[in-house]
Amino acid sequence: DPIQDVTIPGFTFRYNYLKGWALELSIRGNMVKTDVNEVINPSGGRYVFFKYSYESNDFITGFAFSPTGVDEVYRNYSYNQFLLEWEEYFRNPLFAQHAFSLRLRAGYIDRPVDSFFHLFAGGILGMRGYSYFSIEGRQKLIASFSYRFPVFRHIDKMLGHLYLDKVYMGFFYDYGNAWNGSINMDDFKQDVGLEIRVNMFSNSLFPTRVFFTAAYPIKKAYNRNVNVVYEQDMRFYFGMLFDFDLRERMGNLFTRTPRELYRR
Repeated sequence: DPIQDVTIPGFTFRYNYLKGWALELSIRGNMVKTDVNEVINPSGGRYVFFKYSYESNDFITGFAFSPTGVDEVYRNYSYNQFLLEWEEYFRNPLFAQHAFSLRLRAGYIDRPVDSFFHLFAGGILGMRGYSYFSIEGRQKLIASFSYRFPVFRHIDKMLGHLYLDKVYMGFFYDYGNAWNGSINMDDFKQDVGLEIRVNMFSNSLFPTRVFFTAAYPIKKAYNRNVNVVYEQDMRFYFGMLFDFDLRERMGNLFTRTPRELYRR
């Protein structure tokens, strides 16, 4: 919400800290192999997403007195932003139901901006061993490797209104960074972790995907913009959604009935 309230006993001051607009163009290609495990453990194909946006934002820098009272003072940041996400999925030819994936995420902002508009490379959508705000900059590059395998494939049990289908486990490795100016490979971060995925259906109809992720950073992170060092601490994530991947890839899920999705 770009509107901020400042409350002093007996007085409330409301102001806009951000005003802006954006023009966006995105291209999305979902070519993931279609099978019963395509959501919990894709084993073929690729997913590609590209977005270009031109943004013009007025970001608050302070306040100034005027004949009508106190007005916000803004600075304009207009820039081009490019985002790319590319995923490749592969089946392990030696072990049935095992698969691995390679994932590349990149971003670029073409001119200096306030850190409010930076690209952030930490958190569950980036370097999972680091907090969201710990890694930031106008350029971002993250490469990830994941390997998944089944733990329980034929549960076929009801737990209240939930149908328990299968459980998969996986290990991952992330390598990446976000920065300003020239790239410095010595600043790149690494993390490792594991993830457990539980595939369920609610009321025998609605997909219910539960995941638990634990990640550990291999090195510390230092954010120069706020002069903060982030220690090597374990990070944990939990989610209960319609999909395991936190992005749009649900378009072809409902073309088959739940019973067909249960089949092996």
